Amino acid sequence: MNLIPLISLPLIFLAVVALKPKIKNSVSLNICAVCIAVAGTWLLLGALYLAGYAVSLLSLGILMGMSATGLMYRLEKVYQQKQLRYFWVVRGIIIIGGYYTIWFLLTEQISQATLLIIISLLGIIVMTFIPQSTTLAPVPAGNKHKNKNILNNLDNCC
Repeated sequence: MNLIPLISLPLIFLAVVALKPKIKNSVSLNICAVCIAVAGTWLLLGALYLAGYAVSLLSLGILMGMSATGLMYRLEKVYQQKQLRYFWVVRGIIIIGGYYTIWFLLTEQISQATLLIIISLLGIIVMTFIPQSTTLAPVPAGNKHKNKNILNNLDNCC
C-alpha cells in the first residue's frame, strides 16, 4: 500500500495536466494539478483504509497535511486579490485546526473532527468578513518604526 502514492500522485497529476486545457472553459475554478493529485491520493488511501486494507496512517496523514497547507496558500491568494486583512489569524486557524482535524480523523474520532471543521470554518468566515471594516491606527510619519506595525508584519510573514 505504500507504493500507491508513488503510482497515483504522478498518474493523477499527469491526467489533470492533460485534461486541464479541455475542461478549462467549462470549469470556472483554476484547478491545481498537484492539489488534485494529493487530495485524490489521500481520498483513495482513506477509502482503502475504510474498506479494511492495511494502509499506512503516516502516509495518509502526510498527504492530508499537504492538502491543509495547500488550502492555506490557495486562500492566501484570495485574501491578497480581495485585499483582505488579518490573514495571519486565518493562517493560524487553518494550520492548528487542520492539524487537529487530521489527528481526530486518523484516530477515528469523527464527531470531534466534524466539530473542529465547523469551528474552523466559522473562525475563517468571521475573520474574513467581520474585522475588514476596522482600521489600524496609522503610525505617525517620520517615526523610525513606521514599518514595525505588528499586525502588518503578521499579515505579511511569508
